[in-house]
Amino acid sequence: MMKFSIPLVLLVAAATMTQAEELYDLRGPDPVKGQVYVVSAKSTGKDLTRTIKFMDQTINDKFDEIIRKKKEVEVLATKGDEITRMRTKIVQDVREEITRKGKRKDKLKSTERELQGQYVYSERTAKGWKNSLEDVTPSDKQKQDLKDYVPFKEEDIFYPKEKVKVGHSFTIDPKLFEKVMGHQFENFKANGSGKFVRVEKKDDDEIAIIEVEFEMTGKSKEDDLLLDVSIKGKGTVERSLKHGFDRRSVTTSTMSMKGGGENDGQKIEVEFSGTTNTEDLVELKLKK
Repeated sequence: MMKFSIPLVLLVAAATMTQAEELYDLRGPDPVKGQVYVVSAKSTGKDLTRTIKFMDQTINDKFDEIIRKKKEVEVLATKGDEITRMRTKIVQDVREEITRKGKRKDKLKSTERELQGQYVYSERTAKGWKNSLEDVTPSDKQKQDLKDYVPFKEEDIFYPKEKVKVGHSFTIDPKLFEKVMGHQFENFKANGSGKFVRVEKKDDDEIAIIEVEFEMTGKSKEDDLLLDVSIKGKGTVERSLKHGFDRRSVTTSTMSMKGGGENDGQKIEVEFSGTTNTEDLVELKLKK
């Protein structure tokens, strides 16, 4: 009897073709009432620059920035593939700034931001998300933060609705950016794209590796200032196909802001630019 041997390279090629032809749902299964997600994020900016002109004075700063966030999100209600109500405990939201003066570094401050320690109740309405604090009357700054707040998993709509193959590239509809982030800016414009690179095994999960790029511009109001904002970024996402959420993502983004306003009747001009690196980690746990 004749025996035939198949070269290893052909076996590898066949396995690769089989994986490439398989279809995957990047959005994953629908969310479930009672699910609890623990979300941690750290954003680091190095050698950021800031210029402030006020009362014939010009202040030029070069500084480092670290922002640490942690929250626990409980799904209270769902409808199809959407979360309609959720409750979020803001465990940590802290900003640290370190100025640079020559070779010397001076740590200025560690600031707890407005929503730290609060419970944010989010409900989806016909006009978008309505966010409020649980059992607390928000301050004016907290009201602004609640207005800008983007609930967990809202960005899932950036992924294709249909099942796709490994290697699939997709364009993110600018209207989806507007839906998710448009309420934070005036004259908001954005575009982005993604590529489904491969699938990896991790624990008992299949992980979709997705590369993304985006650009956005708009005008932002901060206190008495009106700033022109431009952001460009790219990153890599490790998304759970079994549970339908981003287990880990790393993003590098470059931001510039320029504008001004008045403070106590005096004209003020502000300019900022810099690059930040952000890592987000998400863990799914069952409610006790």
